[in-house]
Amino acid sequence: MTSISSLAFFLPQFREIEDNNRWWGQGFTEWTHLRNAQTWSRGQVIRRPTPPLGEYMLLDPGVLEAHWALASAHGISAFAVWDYWLGGGKQLLERPIELVRKQRLKFNYCLSWANHSWTDKARNRVLCKQEYLGAADFERYFMRCLQHFELDNYLKIEGKPVFLVLEPHGPPHWKAFFEQWRELAARHGFPDMFFIVDRVYDGDGLIDSVDGYANGGRFLTRRNKLGVSYVKEHVKRRLGIELGPLRYDFRRFEKDIVGPESTAKFAPSVFTGWDTTPRHGRAGAIYDHLDPASFRRQLDRAAAHFARYPRAHHVLLIKSWNEWAEGNVLEPDSVWGDAFLRTFDDFVRDQNMAATDGSSSRRVP
Repeated sequence: MTSISSLAFFLPQFREIEDNNRWWGQGFTEWTHLRNAQTWSRGQVIRRPTPPLGEYMLLDPGVLEAHWALASAHGISAFAVWDYWLGGGKQLLERPIELVRKQRLKFNYCLSWANHSWTDKARNRVLCKQEYLGAADFERYFMRCLQHFELDNYLKIEGKPVFLVLEPHGPPHWKAFFEQWRELAARHGFPDMFFIVDRVYDGDGLIDSVDGYANGGRFLTRRNKLGVSYVKEHVKRRLGIELGPLRYDFRRFEKDIVGPESTAKFAPSVFTGWDTTPRHGRAGAIYDHLDPASFRRQLDRAAAHFARYPRAHHVLLIKSWNEWAEGNVLEPDSVWGDAFLRTFDDFVRDQNMAATDGSSSRRVP
C-alpha cells in the first residue's frame, strides 16, 4: 500500500529576535507586517488570524502544541519547519524548534533548510547573506540537526530522517553535500537520509541524487501568457520601475501543479493562497481565486499523480500552514474560517476510504 506524507510548511517568525529589531524596528514580528498591511486594488482582502489560534508568540510551549493538535486533527502528517542556517553557525528563528526539542513537545515535524539570503524587497536591500563554507561547516550543520533527527516525533520515512532543501543548486557542490550527509547519517545509526529538494524541474540531473523533488514555483513559468500583469513585471525587471503589485488569476495555473513529465519522485506543492503585499508592499504579488475549491482541485491533481506512480511512499507539500504575510495559510482566518482545514480533512478521508474499499492503494497517515 502506498503511503502519503503531507507536510505543511511552518514559519517560526512569530517572535522577536535581535536581528529583526535592528532591521525593522523594536518589537518586530511577522504580525507587524500583517497589522500594517493595506489593500492595493478592488477586491483584495487581507486574511487575518482568528480563533482558536489567533495571534500568537512561538516561544510558548502550549501554543506550539496547540498548532500540532489542530493540524493533526485534520490529517497533516508533520510540519516542515523552515530552518535558517546561513553558514558559519549563523542561525535565525531557531528558538521555537529548539523549544520543541528540549521540552519534547507534542509536535511532529521535519526541517526544511531555507538556504537563501534574507532580503527586504520593498527597499531592495540584503539583510543577511546565505553563505556556503564547505564540508566542515556542513558537518557542523548536520550535527546541530542530528539532535532533531534522533527524536521520535521527527518525521522519518523507512527510518530515514526527512530533510528538505529549498535551493538545492545553492551549494556550489550540491552532490558532495548530499553524499556527505548520507555518510554522516549512516555513521550515526540511520539507514540513510530522505532528501526532498524544491525548485527543481523535471529532467534535472540533481533528481538522481535525492529521494524526492518539488517545484513550488512551476506554475510561474506561464506568466508570460497572461497579459498586463506580466508586462508590468517585465518593465519592473528591465527598467526598475515599480508599477504596483502584480495580480494574476490562479485558475489559469492549477493544471501546472503537476507537469506532464513529472516522475515518481515528484512531490506536488499545493497552495492555500498567495498575496505577498503584506510583506513586500508595492513589490508584492496577488493570485486571485485561490479558495478552498481551488485547493481541493489541486489536491485531486496531486492524488492523480500519486495513482499514476505506485511507490512505497509519496510526499505532498502544502504551502503553507502560517505564512500570514504572504497570504498562504491553512490555519483558520478571517476570510475562509476553517474551510481550508476542512477541505484537507475531507481529502484525507476520501483517500483513506478509497484505499479501504480497494479502489485505490493510497493512504494518508
